[in-house]
Amino acid sequence: MEKLDLKDRKILYELNLDSRQSFSQLGKKVGLHKDSVALRVRKLKENGIIHHFETNIDFSRLGYTIYRYYFTYQFITPEKRKEIIDYLVNSKYSMWVTSLEGPYDLSVYMAVKDIKDYYHFWDDVFRKYGKYFSKKTFSVYCGSKHYGYPFLFDEDVKERKCVEPISIVGGAQAIKIDNVDFELLKLMATNSRIPIISLAETLKISIQTVNNRIKNLIKSGVIVNFCIEINFSKLEYKLYRLDINLNENVTKQPIIDFIAKNPHTKEIYEAIGDAADIEIEIILNDINQIHKLIESILLNFPDSIKDYKYHSSIIRHKSVPIPEI
Repeated sequence: MEKLDLKDRKILYELNLDSRQSFSQLGKKVGLHKDSVALRVRKLKENGIIHHFETNIDFSRLGYTIYRYYFTYQFITPEKRKEIIDYLVNSKYSMWVTSLEGPYDLSVYMAVKDIKDYYHFWDDVFRKYGKYFSKKTFSVYCGSKHYGYPFLFDEDVKERKCVEPISIVGGAQAIKIDNVDFELLKLMATNSRIPIISLAETLKISIQTVNNRIKNLIKSGVIVNFCIEINFSKLEYKLYRLDINLNENVTKQPIIDFIAKNPHTKEIYEAIGDAADIEIEIILNDINQIHKLIESILLNFPDSIKDYKYHSSIIRHKSVPIPEI
């Protein structure tokens, strides 16, 4: 486990709110000189705690729909499992392919513009490998609300002071962008701190044009915000996915509002399909905290929960920041 002091934790928190802010701006917020901030950020990156500086992109603005499958294996061998994973990883449609621990064994997220092409791809997948799946759970990703990481700088906090999300993604009307914008997004997707001059040189356009294009992408909602991806395993945290199904005639918004107040809640998803009525990503120290959260939901909303399940990631086989098609 990496030992971080309060300053490091505050830096992570503030960078997740805006990873393109200058070290001077960041220093004023955390009470350090900009040179000290730069040194600490470099060490956080070198030690693998900051995985990358991320540009959060709303793919629905680019005309993509995200489809998701959860699979549970049967009759599987290590060789066949690798073959299935490799096949999905090599698909131009797949964005995230992850082996899971829990009721599901594998998750696949696909970015699709043409539903006909997508149909032919999955028809091929199921003809080749359908007999190796005992269960297939399908859903369409509609959006998510990201709530930040207040637990990073105050482990004693019991409830989030503000439950407004720091970013909302999905469900937006598509807009048209050109190839230059798309290449700009690809460059910034996993390096939100890339200097403007580097972007200008790579794209062979002026600095002013780069600035204008970034501003327009933000204004149009394609760029949602600039954040960071943290390797929480380095801090002895683990990311869990909690899926909750509700009893009939239960209004889910009060339950969502309650969950959003938990300082460990990372993201709440909206989806259509078989997975769950409420889908949550939550960052915890151990599995016992999941049970405490569920107990608190049951206590505050008696007779509302039909069932629940949770899982966590084991291996991320593929993660691309922007669709390949």
